[in-house]
Amino acid sequence: MRYSDIFASVVHDIKNSMSVISNHIDDIQTIEDLPEDMRVRANVMHQEMRRANNQLVQILTLYKIDNQRLRPNLMEHNVYDFLEELMIEENALAEAQNIDIQIESDEWLSWYFDLDLIRGVLSSTIGNAKRYTEDLVLLSASEEDGYLVFRVEDNGAGLPQSFIDFHHDGSEQQQDVGTAFSEGRTQLGFFFATTIANAHVNRVKKGFITLKNGHALPGGCFELWLP
Repeated sequence: MRYSDIFASVVHDIKNSMSVISNHIDDIQTIEDLPEDMRVRANVMHQEMRRANNQLVQILTLYKIDNQRLRPNLMEHNVYDFLEELMIEENALAEAQNIDIQIESDEWLSWYFDLDLIRGVLSSTIGNAKRYTEDLVLLSASEEDGYLVFRVEDNGAGLPQSFIDFHHDGSEQQQDVGTAFSEGRTQLGFFFATTIANAHVNRVKKGFITLKNGHALPGGCFELWLP
């Protein structure tokens, strides 16, 4: 057995253990007379457990892609329904943090993409946006220049320009992000998002991500472009 296989197995076991802990946190949050400060702490624990779990899922997904055990399952999906499901999933924790999540998309818009992989990318990005927003996260989708563009925005202080410049789009993006990740200079979430975006290919076009500030909201804006 290769070391990478052992690593993936250990990551999977850790993920299962964290799911058990997360379930216990859920039980604690249902206690009616739980003191407010303890409820706040439980919400923070739940948020951090979910963030860590997302990272483990990303590691396992990248492992499968690297070993050619996973390819995008491209099927047509209604984009508005997809965004609405994401909003419902994220709202429980968001409301506890006094954060409003809104969606914007034409109800008729549909596109071909891997539902589970894109859900993983956007869920992780929404989690990041909730950490830095003031009180609002906007999740939107639109068709632009032959691409489906998902955007996750917040009304926080925005992203440092140096961070935006590093995560530029273009043909060398995958190589740049991969090199920086190996050197410890970037985050797993963006490496994962870039890998999943690049895996979506339509003829000569492939997906990519971009970052900027001040689109519909004044804070950071993550864009996922799918051909």
